[in-house]
Amino acid sequence: MSMQYQMESSHIADYGLWTLPGIDFPLRGPPVAIDGKAPAISFLGAAQVFGTFVNHPFPNLLGEMLSARVMNLANGGAGPGLYATRPELIDLVNRSSVCVIQVMSARSSMQNRYMTSLNGRASVRLTYPDGRSEDCLGHHALLRIAGAVSKQEFADLVAETLDNYVAQYRALCAAITVPKVLLYLGPNPPIADVTSDDWTPERLVGTHPHLVTQKVFAELQTLCEATVAVVGKEGMDRRLLNRFTGEYTSIKRSETYTITNHRAYIPPHMHVQAALELYPVVGPFLAP
Repeated sequence: MSMQYQMESSHIADYGLWTLPGIDFPLRGPPVAIDGKAPAISFLGAAQVFGTFVNHPFPNLLGEMLSARVMNLANGGAGPGLYATRPELIDLVNRSSVCVIQVMSARSSMQNRYMTSLNGRASVRLTYPDGRSEDCLGHHALLRIAGAVSKQEFADLVAETLDNYVAQYRALCAAITVPKVLLYLGPNPPIADVTSDDWTPERLVGTHPHLVTQKVFAELQTLCEATVAVVGKEGMDRRLLNRFTGEYTSIKRSETYTITNHRAYIPPHMHVQAALELYPVVGPFLAP
């Protein structure tokens, strides 16, 4: 996804992509001296941490504020399963002083009786009860399977999905030996815990980090030394700007979906807020 962002929106943001041996996707820049002597902060997450459409993502802001090296290992569409099964990424994290882990979307790395994650990101192979199968995005798979099973089975499927999501975080956090800071980013807080009578596909898919309930968020917090939550909609209506022409611009993702503002991910305002909120929490972990 990082290369896709580069191809579709380099006129909006300079991502400074760079590569490392053994890592099969480009990293958000600027490049960092992996074996440098200054403290390092590693970041795991999806597009919000990568900084899609943003020239100054919060990992870079925080690194400058704390005079620390930054290893931004985020990748668009990533779920916890992308990192939990990648020892080469875990090795980089464990060479840092502290790791900031995003509450990634539960529609990514999705695993349940009908869906198998294809790459640890947002795509799944959906197998229907009648044996038909197709590859699609996780949230599309949920909406489609909802029409093929009973309401109770759909509720059970969601519970199974979330159990597997938390299990992936447990495996990931167990593999990370440095202090961990959990970061929740989004326009809305986690959705309320609901009963099987309340499950609806539309409500669950919702906004990022899709499907994450208050109970799930509470469980994830027990896996880390600290938690930071940054929630709000300020700045999401700001238009995308072509950095070369100084004109407003847009990104056409499909015939029915065109992005014109920062609502698709998180806006620059939230990147600044995240850096400010993380500063007093991450700083003590960098002390000699």
